[in-house]
Order: sequence, then C-alpha cells, then structure tokens
Amino acid sequence: MKRIVTGILFLSLFLLAEANPWAQVFPTMSVSSEEQKEVATLIKGLKSSYNGYLKEIIEKLGQTGLKTQRAAVSRADLEEAVPELLRLMGNWEQTVWPSVESIADTLAKIGGAQAMAALKNGLEHRHYQIRRAAMKGLILISVENLKDKAILFNEFLKNNNHYLRKLIGDEDHQIRRDIAVVVGHFADGADQNSIEELIKIVKIKLMDKLPRVRQSAALTLGYMGRAAEPEIFALILASKDYRDDEWEKFCPVAQAAIWALGEVGVDRPDVIEALLAALNNKTETLFLRVAAVTALQKVGGVSDEVILALRDTALSDHESLVAGYAVDALYGMATADDRVMDQIIDIFIKILKEVDDSYIRFKVLMKLGGMGAKAQKAIPVLEKIVGASSASFSAYSAERETLEKIKKDLRKK
Repeated sequence: MKRIVTGILFLSLFLLAEANPWAQVFPTMSVSSEEQKEVATLIKGLKSSYNGYLKEIIEKLGQTGLKTQRAAVSRADLEEAVPELLRLMGNWEQTVWPSVESIADTLAKIGGAQAMAALKNGLEHRHYQIRRAAMKGLILISVENLKDKAILFNEFLKNNNHYLRKLIGDEDHQIRRDIAVVVGHFADGADQNSIEELIKIVKIKLMDKLPRVRQSAALTLGYMGRAAEPEIFALILASKDYRDDEWEKFCPVAQAAIWALGEVGVDRPDVIEALLAALNNKTETLFLRVAAVTALQKVGGVSDEVILALRDTALSDHESLVAGYAVDALYGMATADDRVMDQIIDIFIKILKEVDDSYIRFKVLMKLGGMGAKAQKAIPVLEKIVGASSASFSAYSAERETLEKIKKDLRKK
C-alpha cells in the first residue's frame, strides 16, 4: 500500500511538471540516432529493479545531459528519463538511497521543465536527505552556470518564493547554508525586480527569532555580493548579534554577518568600524576575529588603517590562529600592491625579532620566502638567526631555507 501511495504521489508531481511555466524555456533540437539509442538503453536500465549498475547509469545520463546543456542543445529523449528518476527517488527508502544525490545531480544536468519541477518538489520532501539532494542539484545549476539559469531563477522566485522563505529557516543546517549558496550564485544573473524581491525575503529572515535562521539570511546576503549593498546597515547590526541557540554555537549570526560584509565589499567608514569592533572583541569566539581579519582585507584593501589594525591588534592576539590569518592578510596586501611591500616586510622582520610563537614565525618565514628578492632587507636578521648557536634545528632549517630562497632569487636578477 505504501508503494502505491508513493507512486501516486510522484505521478502527480510529474503531471504538475508537465504544466510548469518553464516548459517554454527549453526548445527541442534533433540529435543523432546513435545518441538516442544510447539514451534509450540507459533509460531501459533505469527500469530494471535488479540492475547492479544503477548509480553508474544515473551518472552516465547526467554526463550526457551536462554535455548537451553546454552545447546549448535540449533533448527530448533525455527528458524521458525524468519520470524514471522520479520513480527511483520515490522508492529511495527501499532501494536506491546511495543513488539519491546522483539522481538530483542528473536532473540538474538534464535540465528542462520536468527536471526543474522535480528538483523544486524535492525541496518540500518530508525527509531532510531528499531536500539536501534537491538542493545540491540547484547548487549545480547555479555554480556550473548551466543554460538559462537566470530565467529559471526568476521563475523560481516569482512563482515559489515561499520555498525560499521556508528553506532559509529549514531545520537542517546544511540546507540553510546551501540555499544561501544557491541564491547568491543565481543572483548574478537575476533581474533587478527579482533581486529586490529576494532582498525583502532575506531581510525579514534576518530578524527571525531563531539565530540559525538569521545566520542563513546573513550568509545569503554575503553570497549575493554587491547586489546586497542596500542591506549593508542590516548586516552591520547583525554583526553585533552574539546570541547562540541549541543548533548553532559561537555567535553564528555575528560571524556570518562579518563574513558577509567582506563579501559585499563596500568600503564605508561604518563598515570598517564594525569590522574593527569585531577584531577587538576578545570575549566572543576567536572565529569572529578570524572573520574580521579576512573581511578587513577585502573591504579596506591596502589602506593604512587596515594595515595598522592587523599589525597592532590581530598580530598580538592571544590566539595564534587569529595572528596567523593576519599574516596571510598582510602578505596578500603586499603581493597585491608593491607600495606597501616594504612596510609589511618591516612588520614581518619585527615578528622574527620579537615573537617566540613557532606557528607565527613559520608562517612569516614562508611568506618572506614567497616574496623572493623583494624581501632582501630581511637577509641580515635571517643570517643572524641562522648563525646563532642556540637556534633549534627546526627553526634553523626553516629560516635557512627562507634565506636561501631570497638569495637565490637575487642571483637571478
């Protein structure tokens, strides 16, 4: 009886897909008879309940679908596989659980109205694993830039924005993160009306009573990048939201908001102020400060204010991880703009003279070695350390290797 009900359910979903407004998005084009025979054989394999190569068949259909999508060809014969894929997904509890993600992946690669409707319906499945699989299919469409993704997203948003509201607040943490990724990538090609509608939804969720939902909303704005610029002030407010819940610990909302401010990348005094406040917050999780270091580099570029903040605050942080990220950020600035190269090398030299933390010293040595001949002014301090009789073998090895890299690069000049 259970299987009959499941079959009726998925048959209904299929019939709904037939009437989907996306049907006009994908024109049909003819292909060779050999290709059609191959697809027909694969579909026949899907129908075999005892096929031990089911996952391989599903993935082969997906490879064919991706190839045709990239060639801007829509294939009716491939779309004939969709009802069988729906049937298999409907029986996932009994037969094909290892293949569920492959099914969603293949639906995304096949494309077309039926496949998109199937993924959409999968987002409402009672079991979180099915919702996860459907979400991964949407991620594939958004990240791989498959054809007509902007049209699909605009239709999805216009007709189904209740799904977005629901998924941003989904009980499953992976789905909440995945919808942020999907929306962010889709937003690249969406029209302005869709962007505005999307921001309305996300802004409401940013005020939700549950921290995990507010976190998902902040992540969504971050993945949207510059399109989320109108909500900078909302993100600044969220960057001071340190509340946890039983699902997410370590001030998830503030962490997500700080990261999002870096991804949106708007250099404004109030944004820099919010990031510096997070960097100076020693009472919350160290990951908040790590996020602030990365965001400062993205927002503030190579400004003196950012360099000084990293030098005076991040590098002196009692957590080595924070200081290590500061070293990475300073190195990124130095390689991006030669005008601050000497200033940052001076900071690195000072670390070698004054800091005992082996992790930080090693990171600095690797960065100086990567700078090559440009780090010439570090040679004297490196030679002094290498020549010191009290140097440990590990320090001696790392510093000697860095010294040799710099000198070798100089000889090439």
